[in-house]
Amino acid sequence: MANETRRVILHPAPAYAATPISQAIGLMFARDAGGAGHSVVFPFSVPKRDAVSMFFVRDPIDILLLDGDFRVMCMRERLLPWQVWLLPVHASYMIELPAGVIQSSRTAIGDVIALPAPDRCVHMWTLREYVLFFAFQTAVFAILLIIAAG
Repeated sequence: MANETRRVILHPAPAYAATPISQAIGLMFARDAGGAGHSVVFPFSVPKRDAVSMFFVRDPIDILLLDGDFRVMCMRERLLPWQVWLLPVHASYMIELPAGVIQSSRTAIGDVIALPAPDRCVHMWTLREYVLFFAFQTAVFAILLIIAAG
């Protein structure tokens, strides 16, 4: 994935979060999400104005919001763990990047971002991982209910 306007690589191997579940989970529980680590592209079927929740994301991240022509409409640097950010615009794509990428690449509003074809990227969360995640979530909920019941 590259910033075509600035001719700089933003991330060599982004993952795609194309399903509603993978978009809801994003970088939750990912190790080194904001370090050298992960980058995730969220393609939206229709332009979307949503919220980004940093619950259970361990490291700060940068976020780019793109229009349908892959132009940067809005960006947020160093969104911290446990914060929530309401997207200020309807975006066709959202990209989560390691913290510091926006500054080091000098990415600006209006820059054009080249995304790799989805078939050349890793897709997040296999069926097995979904099952394990929801089993874990159910177990935590059950434990909380038992504790609350006294």
